[in-house]
Amino acid sequence: MKMRRTAAVLILALASALQVGHADSPNKIFSTPIQLPTEQGPLLADEGFIVVKENRSKPGSRDILVNYLRFRSRGETGREPLFVLPGGPGDLLDRRDFAKKHYPHSWIRETLYRNTAHRDVVVLNQRGNFWALGNAGGFEAPRPAPVPGNDETREQITERWKQSIEQTFKTLSAGGVDLAGYDIFNMVADLEELRTALGYGKVIISGVSFGSQWGLSYIRVHPENVSRAMFSGVEPIDYGYDSPQALFGVLERIAASAEKSPIAAQLPKGGLIAAVKTILARLEKTPATVEVKDPATGKNVTVTVRADDFRALLFSPWRGKALRDAPAMWPKFVTEVFNGDYRYVAARKLQGLFPFNGNVNLPLIDHSLGITDARDARLKKEPAVGIIGDPNSFYRSWAAVTPTKEVDDSFRNFYPIAVPTLLVQGDMDWSTPLDNALDLGKHLQSGAVVTVRTGTHIVGYELQEFQPALSEKIAAFIDLDTPGSPDAAALLKTFPTEVSMPLQFEAPQSAALYERL
Repeated sequence: MKMRRTAAVLILALASALQVGHADSPNKIFSTPIQLPTEQGPLLADEGFIVVKENRSKPGSRDILVNYLRFRSRGETGREPLFVLPGGPGDLLDRRDFAKKHYPHSWIRETLYRNTAHRDVVVLNQRGNFWALGNAGGFEAPRPAPVPGNDETREQITERWKQSIEQTFKTLSAGGVDLAGYDIFNMVADLEELRTALGYGKVIISGVSFGSQWGLSYIRVHPENVSRAMFSGVEPIDYGYDSPQALFGVLERIAASAEKSPIAAQLPKGGLIAAVKTILARLEKTPATVEVKDPATGKNVTVTVRADDFRALLFSPWRGKALRDAPAMWPKFVTEVFNGDYRYVAARKLQGLFPFNGNVNLPLIDHSLGITDARDARLKKEPAVGIIGDPNSFYRSWAAVTPTKEVDDSFRNFYPIAVPTLLVQGDMDWSTPLDNALDLGKHLQSGAVVTVRTGTHIVGYELQEFQPALSEKIAAFIDLDTPGSPDAAALLKTFPTEVSMPLQFEAPQSAALYERL
């Protein structure tokens, strides 16, 4: 945290020294030219900041900085720029990502290089990350101190995180931060003001996960400024809360695929979904007690494994690995636990199972989007809640202490989208399940929805390796303003409704997961 505060203070000093306003724009922007490496060649970029109001609904609101990267076209100039919106909320792309050699950053760099062939590409990082905060520090809540063995229920750790988040909000507010400004409307306005300040007309919008929700919100407010859009890891405006049934459907598809694969004979008789239900019933009746080595101390400890501990790993079974590794090893994970080996679950429990890293941009922005009462009522009644639990319980708990104002249903509800829009969605994406894209696709007046079998949450990047022809077709959609291109409606009609990628499941008889920690 100290390092981040220091970086923010330096940025404020830079801002006061370098602010340069465009004559035709009320916003001050400044930038520094940099060169960033990719495997295909160097990219020339501007690392910049735009000065915006923290809370546009409040007179006299202070100025804050919002960070962006503009990658310069390697070819023509004057083409429509591509605006890329990071997910999260709370994710960002900055110069440090160009030094990361591991997956998926090489795919991200390759995509940026391809898209700068004909146009500028602008990555707008979200307000609320430490670049934008000045000397108020980062928007991060301290992780609650673990209890012995991390033996807490989901409700207990949700409550302890809520207390940490609430205290962080109080600290930030006391430091002069107007947290009510960190909502979706101010983020939409950030994008619009940056577009104007950089002198662009119509733009192309692309986003993954929350980036798609941000982009759809911008289209909701400023459709006249968007020529076309491409989203993956799709999250409609009203879908910040996940459908338990849709999430469970991802597990059913993984199970069905594994049961037709070469590892089928090594799987539990009756199938993987039946095995999941058996494990949960077994642990609900009698929690397992297992001795494992604590990864933090190296000492042997006794851990109690409960049903909720297994549930917590159903959608995040492998920490620190590529997203495609998760569905590939999921059948092995379930089979090991079904066969009575609870060591991996116990060791992961010691590391902490709760899926939150302390970035309070997430509750701020997601709370501002909220959920319609009608959809919330449906989600609470879905049968899968009885199996996987309520995946949205932390949203409901943290809403009580989150100061951003919710949008109304007229903004959240589906609406006809006239902007030509391409949706690419993996059917093994358990962050934003397939149903999201299929539901949104019904409201595209000019669009296409491509389902990618075995695709995960970053399916748009996975296509580069496993479906290069489709990846090039997506690039052609981005390049529709280049000479000789067809119109958007014609090209969208040529997209397949479904493609497949290979996925090799890990054999349950291979080395135990616990032994690899």
